Amino acid sequence: MKNKAMATQEEKLAALEQNLMQFKTETVKAYQDMAMQMTLLKGLTETTIGRLASIQWQMDQRFNTVETRLDGLEITLSNHTELLNQILARLPEKTN
Repeated sequence: MKNKAMATQEEKLAALEQNLMQFKTETVKAYQDMAMQMTLLKGLTETTIGRLASIQWQMDQRFNTVETRLDGLEITLSNHTELLNQILARLPEKTN
């Protein structure tokens, strides 16, 4: 019966080579998975940035519209106030 407790140098080298190949295979697979995840993340980030830019543009447009309308209302209110003051100036004084 042959003693299996002691491996030859060739057997040790073959086992080491096999372990290195397995490590290489697993490392390449891990890097491929990471590259795929990074690519997906990049795509999601670019999409999100595009959406945020669109939302910002829409909000700017709405703000400008509201600002324009408020300016118009301010002018109208000022005109009404002036007209009311003119009407009040023409009314006779109230006596008790």
